[in-house]
Amino acid sequence: MAIQDIQPARVGPMFDFVAGTNVPGNVPSFTTTRDPVTGQYTVTLNDLKGATGASGSIGSAPDGTAGSPGVAFSSGGGLFHIGSGVIGISDGTSEVARFANGFCGINFNNPAYPLHVFGDIHADAGSFLGESGNLETTPNFTFRGDDDTGMYRAGANIIGFSANAIRQARIGATGVLLEGATGGFKGAGTINTVGCYDDDTLLSCYVFDQILDGKISLAKWDAKVPDYIKEGRVEAQEDPETGQLIDVKVEDDIVVERQHDDMRKFRARIGTYYDPLTLDGYARHWKEKRHLTSMPNEETFDPETGMSTGAWVQRLIETVEIQAVLIEKLNERTKWLESILKKDHIYAGDTVSGDQVRSSN
Repeated sequence: MAIQDIQPARVGPMFDFVAGTNVPGNVPSFTTTRDPVTGQYTVTLNDLKGATGASGSIGSAPDGTAGSPGVAFSSGGGLFHIGSGVIGISDGTSEVARFANGFCGINFNNPAYPLHVFGDIHADAGSFLGESGNLETTPNFTFRGDDDTGMYRAGANIIGFSANAIRQARIGATGVLLEGATGGFKGAGTINTVGCYDDDTLLSCYVFDQILDGKISLAKWDAKVPDYIKEGRVEAQEDPETGQLIDVKVEDDIVVERQHDDMRKFRARIGTYYDPLTLDGYARHWKEKRHLTSMPNEETFDPETGMSTGAWVQRLIETVEIQAVLIEKLNERTKWLESILKKDHIYAGDTVSGDQVRSSN
């Protein structure tokens, strides 16, 4: 190891041992050379042996840079001083790591964690997350302050997820299984769960509001639509009083208000040529547009993006309710016709002429 920029005054006592610890035989041998041009001394330690109980420092070295480390190794690379409390490691050309205020950064010059890496982390001939097993109570990959919540290997080709030491979900080669579902995995690309809740599954009773009340309240139905909420970031911080880690919200929630778009589309069709609550308007729509009034049409439907399950359910329910109204209208017409026929003593199976029907009206 070569120590450069040693001042002549320091060539003598290279080690400042604490009194009483300068044990003979533990002092290393060294050689010095002087550059005839710059007058700079270079001291080379030939045999550095640690003395029991000894402490001291090896002279002083320049701060250096990544390209010219202050403490250089004969085969290249070395250490250099970046600033107060910050030491860099160089490969001889550029910085590859640094230690800063108790943190270590690899390919990262502003570490904020005990180990802060920019790039991929790879474990060769080993397991990055630890041994395999059914470890929902102590998952291999956990979070600081919450060591019974995380991810583990639940079996061959199966990743398990647990929370509060209870298994919540598994992802395998044949699909996703949420705990509580029956029958295990159902097949590749499927999700098996007890119940699936979709924010796009909304009430459509506004159909009956229109037919029974003669109007639809926008405010009423918008209030029944859940807003999208993006929860603010939470960090685990040390409680100054107890010293325990607690969750602290460092960002506010972002709320995106929603409105009942399907209700608005239905409301806009009332009283038009394609009024869905009239027999003629409903029939005109599917005959001319080739799709039911509540359903997407063939031209605008994108099979790549599709629609959520909740949106399909919403439109199917609206369709059923519209048809329930139209069925009742047909029922009323049928009853009226039956009353006319009974009035003229005409019953099922009888032959009725046009003149008889006109005379009944």
